[in-house]
Amino acid sequence: MYVSIDIETTGLDPRTCQILEFAAIIDDNSESFGDLPVFHRYIKHDVVRGEYRALIMNQRILEALAQGEGIASWELARQFKAFLELHNLDGKIIVAGKNYAGFDAHFLNDLSDWDELIKTHHRVLDPAMLYWRPKYDGFMLPDTQTCMSRAGISGKVLHMASSDALVIIKLLRKYYDSRNQ
Repeated sequence: MYVSIDIETTGLDPRTCQILEFAAIIDDNSESFGDLPVFHRYIKHDVVRGEYRALIMNQRILEALAQGEGIASWELARQFKAFLELHNLDGKIIVAGKNYAGFDAHFLNDLSDWDELIKTHHRVLDPAMLYWRPKYDGFMLPDTQTCMSRAGISGKVLHMASSDALVIIKLLRKYYDSRNQ
């Protein structure tokens, strides 16, 4: 069992940018995709700061926040912990995510109470390793869109936290299903 986590942010630098959206989906490989437990929140900030490209890409989130949706960043860890406990995950969780260790975790670890309330294993499931083709990719791991193509999963990366977290589950299941046949 693992938890696929994805965030959307106002940019690439956790020192100057903020989390706008957080999603987590629990996968125990026994449910259909539509029945998996999903946790999703928009994150409010008094002042939004970030990079132009990310702000434009996340316009739908900013519109939802402007209409009053979302929680304060300090509430995220507590609400997520309650969600995990509701699904009997009260110890360390295994996290899955594209770039989680190198990107998402840096933003999340800066949140109030995150490190104290959310315990994660130090190893992360990143599907990029499973779809890496050194002959074609060299020393660069493939992005999510390339992984989807190699797995035969249609569609585009939507840069919507819940959708992207589900794509990670699909990529992992596709790979492991193909290995178990």
